[in-house]
Amino acid sequence: MFIKNEASQLLFNKFKEKFPYDIKSLSSEIYPNLKENIVEFKSTLILSNGLRKVSVLLNKEFDVVEVSYLGYPLKFKEHNAFFYNNEVKVISVKLPVNPKLLDKIKLTFKYYSTPNPWVSIKKDGFFVNANGYVFPQKPTDNNHPSKVSLASKKGLKLMCGGSITKDGFKADKQVVHFESKSCYGLSVIGNNSLKSLDNYRNYNITILYPRKYLNQARKINAITKSLLEKWDSYLPYPLDKKINIILSDGNFTPFSDGVNTVLPTWLIDEIKEKGGTPKEREEILFKSLAPKIVKVWFKSIQVPPSQKWFVESICDFAALHSFNWKYNENNIFKEPAWANKHYDQLTTDEKTKLGSYYIQLAINRSGKSVEEFLRDLINKRNVNMESIAKPFFQGSSWNVNRLKKLTAKILPNKNTSRF
Repeated sequence: MFIKNEASQLLFNKFKEKFPYDIKSLSSEIYPNLKENIVEFKSTLILSNGLRKVSVLLNKEFDVVEVSYLGYPLKFKEHNAFFYNNEVKVISVKLPVNPKLLDKIKLTFKYYSTPNPWVSIKKDGFFVNANGYVFPQKPTDNNHPSKVSLASKKGLKLMCGGSITKDGFKADKQVVHFESKSCYGLSVIGNNSLKSLDNYRNYNITILYPRKYLNQARKINAITKSLLEKWDSYLPYPLDKKINIILSDGNFTPFSDGVNTVLPTWLIDEIKEKGGTPKEREEILFKSLAPKIVKVWFKSIQVPPSQKWFVESICDFAALHSFNWKYNENNIFKEPAWANKHYDQLTTDEKTKLGSYYIQLAINRSGKSVEEFLRDLINKRNVNMESIAKPFFQGSSWNVNRLKKLTAKILPNKNTSRF
């Protein structure tokens, strides 16, 4: 995780002191209500001993109905989390007993969400993005056992992160239970469409798609396999070896949380129009899909929501390298035209491209192959993520010469090819 400057880092360290406990486990129940256009949650945390006042983070868009300790409702307070770009809030409660007398603390949170950037609800489906703090959690260290129960109306095809442990029907609902070693990637999707299943290199590939996009679904499956072929031998195994892809109608941008990738059908239609030949259409689809699929390896890199562009930068770089490998080309990220813009004036897309360019500079100076560098970045070995990101926040502008000098200090100077 990285923060803009040393003063901000000190403030953030002080902020983390409000969370002096470990999360032992998370269990959550999710109830999409398509008629009422809401999604209801009931999430229970098991905590280690901490202070009598307990605070957690939750998406600011969610409305909290109740916080309880062993079934006993508690008064709770809410306020904005300063470091999270106004997207996350802090929920605080005071326990009725001294936590030092307990082996563990069990808190249950009931809350709901209407449609927002992290939760999509339509008459024929829904989508919950787990990267949007949809479960109560801490600022850091959220790799703990997590179980989710999803109850939705019958007839929908369901996809989720983690491993499915049980599924079936209860009354007029279909229920799926799944679990993971982390709360990240536990997004859930329900959609009324066709479903294809495949397995490659022990990765389960599931694709949901409307009937008329059958050929595109087959191409997406083939591209996904080629990306697994490229990276699986080099990068650490992800927590969950599964890739879910859904083609869905709607006016939204493509999305991936590292397990679930959602592509709008308008993008597929646009690729049909842009590509003059089957090969051109395949290449355009590859460039659109690759940054989403490679996130399966990079989703474990934790940053605040306001700095999620940094992970996107890594994915964009890995995707470009994948394209060069697949089609025997040598594309590179060029020096950005907006090199002197102040960080706070940059759009998220501009920050992402700057990040990709700087990662490329760092690899060029490292003496490592692209595969070695990215593997070490994931493992936090001999590559300091904070140092790579520091120039974004240093001074009043982005200065490429300053970046090159900083890179030379971080990494040894060796002559290497760009790829």
